[in-house]
Amino acid sequence: MSKLTVTVQAGAGGQDRFELDQSEITIGRARDADIRIDPTITTCARDIHARLIRDRGQWCVRAEHRFGVLVRDARGERFVSQGHSEALRLPACIRLGREGPSVLIKSTGQLGQPVSSSTGKVPSTALPSGPVTVKIVSGAAAPWSRTFDTDAVRIGRSSEAEVRLDPHRDTAVASGIHARLVRGPQGWAIQCDHHSGLIIQFPGQSPQQLEKGERCLLTADARIVLGRRGPMIEVFVPQPPHHVPTTQVNGDEGVVVDLGEPGAFPTAPGGRPLSLPGWSRPIAAVLPRRVARWLAENSAAATIGSVTMLLSLVALGTLWLWWPDDGERQLQQVLTDASRSVYVVGRLVRGAFYPMGTAWVVGPKRLATNAHVAEPVQRGLQAGWIVEVRQPSPDGRRLRVVSATVHPGYKPWTLGALSRFLIDKKRKQLEFSPVFDVGLLEVAGDAGRPLPMASPAELASLRQGDPIGTVSFPVEGIWGVDVDRPATIATGHITAFTHEFGDAASADDWSVLEHDIVATGGSSGSPILDRRGRVIAVLNAGHVVQTISGRVSIGINMGQSVRLLEELLDGNATEAMAQRTPRLVERLR
Repeated sequence: MSKLTVTVQAGAGGQDRFELDQSEITIGRARDADIRIDPTITTCARDIHARLIRDRGQWCVRAEHRFGVLVRDARGERFVSQGHSEALRLPACIRLGREGPSVLIKSTGQLGQPVSSSTGKVPSTALPSGPVTVKIVSGAAAPWSRTFDTDAVRIGRSSEAEVRLDPHRDTAVASGIHARLVRGPQGWAIQCDHHSGLIIQFPGQSPQQLEKGERCLLTADARIVLGRRGPMIEVFVPQPPHHVPTTQVNGDEGVVVDLGEPGAFPTAPGGRPLSLPGWSRPIAAVLPRRVARWLAENSAAATIGSVTMLLSLVALGTLWLWWPDDGERQLQQVLTDASRSVYVVGRLVRGAFYPMGTAWVVGPKRLATNAHVAEPVQRGLQAGWIVEVRQPSPDGRRLRVVSATVHPGYKPWTLGALSRFLIDKKRKQLEFSPVFDVGLLEVAGDAGRPLPMASPAELASLRQGDPIGTVSFPVEGIWGVDVDRPATIATGHITAFTHEFGDAASADDWSVLEHDIVATGGSSGSPILDRRGRVIAVLNAGHVVQTISGRVSIGINMGQSVRLLEELLDGNATEAMAQRTPRLVERLR
């Protein structure tokens, strides 16, 4: 039976490592658990939270607690609810509950090697652990820079933090310690200590998110966003020494061959580089070493071979440009997969289901929608309404809505914006769109897999014309009928970025997304996704004209940024609105 290496990341408590060879492994705070979590960590079960089970050569995880388990491996990220199991593709990372500790799982072939707690990768060598330099590049405390040669560097708004953000204005950062840089045997690592997490990006790589208790080895200089939209810092870590070639003499030809980095250029006796035309060296650098050396010694062959390869690359480039783009097909697949996490919201009246809008999963028992959907639900629940979310299909879920939350900026600033338009006599059109139009629904049961939301870096990378899509339940025209319609998938493009009241915004500082996705009554609250499957906005309104037959869309619709939704999830929406108030008041004058 193969062994497992299990590394437990438990926040500031450090990490514990276990090597086990049994077919069932229990994880929790219980005394008899095979992997015992620190009893002071209350974000996971008091007894057994999960089990690792080997079944016919395949390892799987089974959630034993109502908080569930979040799994990350080569298949992606997915949530496992209580009583359910999920197969693992090792190496894998599981998190116990929404904010619990992370558990890294590896197979026998990687025993005894250092483990990176965020990526699950085994570094080939230890990195140098000299001084680290931290630079604050955005936020109220920027610009600021300092070099540290201690074993730990704390980051936050606390007076005890070595890297201190502004305690009054950088409120997206923890008021205490948000994260810390830790120097260890494998080099410098960053550890997240706050529930709002952080986003880390290495050069040439996609951003990745760290949750509370997770740690990531800094293998290169990195940019780090504190929280979901907080200030950014840059961390400069000691770099490995430059490669020192190891040489070997070939007895037959007396040629000194570099055995160092792949792609290193061949040398002649005495260390002199062999001759190749300058324009062909990039091509030769990707060839096998013996082929590159032979070309260098035969200049005519080198010229012919390089020209042939160059023409081949031109032909391949032309074929690639001509070949049909499968981006639309990729987006369609993303939307099809997302449809399993999208519900129709409605009220039950004497057995009939009255649709009110669309909602989608953001947590085990949480769904996101518009404030103009959540607000009547909130009032209705207080009056005794029965509200459900449904997936109209033979095996679809039906869950009871138990509570609703509305963004604190919705009521005051929606009415404020409406008053501004009504009193402005110079305006010919009195068109108006709700602002801060996001809300949450709490349901009595597991709603399924949450849809991932775009990070600040991913939102800032969006451009006009980018393809996007949505999954929704449009029902305008059939209100009051107990419908059983499938979810509708629609695609379109980003047409503009604006602020709350329609004035122009840049790609990295927008609140409202304008788009041309087809939408109508019932589509409110549906997720707008990019090609990578990340939710970037919540569809909430559209430009329409009134006709004898009813409302007709002019093809330009709107969505609220997921940044507003993250404020609700993080619990700091009221504080964020207090900071926006001066700017909003100034723009309404």
